[in-house]
Amino acid sequence: MKHFLIYPSPEKDPTGFAHIFRDELRAQGFDETLDFEKADIIYAFDHPRLFSKTLLALKSSKAQKVLLRFEPPAVNPILYSKNTLRHYGRVLSIGGTKHLGVSDQVIHWPYFRHPNPAKPKQDDILESKSISFSSFDGKKDRRIELSMIVSNKVAWSKPSNYRLRRNIILKATNFGLSCYGMGWQSSRLFRLATNLRLYLFFLSQGRFVNPLHMVENLFFPKQESISAIANKFDVLTNSDFHLVIENSSTYVSEKLLDALVAGAVPIYIGPDLKPYGIPASCVITPKNDIGEVVKALQNLKDVDLEAIREQVSKFMHSDKGLGAWEPSKVAQSIIGICR
Repeated sequence: MKHFLIYPSPEKDPTGFAHIFRDELRAQGFDETLDFEKADIIYAFDHPRLFSKTLLALKSSKAQKVLLRFEPPAVNPILYSKNTLRHYGRVLSIGGTKHLGVSDQVIHWPYFRHPNPAKPKQDDILESKSISFSSFDGKKDRRIELSMIVSNKVAWSKPSNYRLRRNIILKATNFGLSCYGMGWQSSRLFRLATNLRLYLFFLSQGRFVNPLHMVENLFFPKQESISAIANKFDVLTNSDFHLVIENSSTYVSEKLLDALVAGAVPIYIGPDLKPYGIPASCVITPKNDIGEVVKALQNLKDVDLEAIREQVSKFMHSDKGLGAWEPSKVAQSIIGICR
């Protein structure tokens, strides 16, 4: 029997996916060990801090080492540095197609319905191992025509869509965009301190990033009208349209699925959705250009909202709908790739 080790421990994973991943490994005949030297395969979730020292200390281990990275380089450049990648035989980009050591096939994002993604809790999961489309109500009277949920952060590497987000916010009043998220009311000093802490953390992990990234959002004016929210579904289930701009156009995360599950028609900026099996009829996809996005937002009155919602409902209830993002199915896919 082959032994596996998940690091950090699933008990330290607030999202719930590590627990489901462990259950799937056990169901497929793997036995868990807490001893690195006995493990046949080691799965690292987002290369935890100081994990390089642990891997270097393994003397007799012949374990296959797999990095599961859930963030693009714009969010966590450590996951893409040579110092990190040298420890792993395989690197899988969750939500994307750009992997190392395997073919560039899509690995869907393990979707949970977390009301606050910044503070995910296992007890917030709608259902422990399945996804529901029960919140969708195409006939609901929604009070928000167009919304966007995004935090005021900086991108630490290219490519990223952070600047596009800020440019759109500056024009939000032109097309009635209601924005929500953290960091838009904070002072420049607070933003600088936040960015500096991240910059120093990257340096401590041996990843040099351009220090100019720290000032990327410092001079953006305060946006008092943008408020933080405790439950994003309070906004999504009350929105006709929702602007979804991925951190980077290299992966599809939970943001798009949140909008679809809530019945808010997505205006989407991110990678091509065809490899992910999402029909073009379910999503409005302007080009990744401020002028094109603004034009699309200004012309929403011409969109047949009910027709799109009908297509979304049909897709979400199909075999190729939400099931592809169901966490246990994603876990099975990862395990299959690593066999």
